[in-house]
Amino acid sequence: DRAGRRRAARVAATRRGEVEFELLEELARFPAKAAPVWLAVAAPKGKLLAQLVRACTEAGCDRFLPTRFARSVRELEERTEERLRRCVHEAVKQCGLPETQTIAA
Repeated sequence: DRAGRRRAARVAATRRGEVEFELLEELARFPAKAAPVWLAVAAPKGKLLAQLVRACTEAGCDRFLPTRFARSVRELEERTEERLRRCVHEAVKQCGLPETQTIAA
């Protein structure tokens, strides 16, 4: 629920394009972070940016800030941002994290 609460569930009913769950017992909560983690970084070339975002998400980074510095060689395009959001979503699903990372453009 993005607040760290988790519950076991069982499929109660299915309909075309819809699944209904019955919520069961509450599971152990994810521990709260002491402080939010933000990472500002110059965007590397090629596929390294997607790998960096994925790894930071899996490590628990809350906000990823692609930053332009004086010697930066890459600027983010709108479709790159969308691809990075997909990488974040996949990493969150992979790790079972309770919340998603924000990519600030």
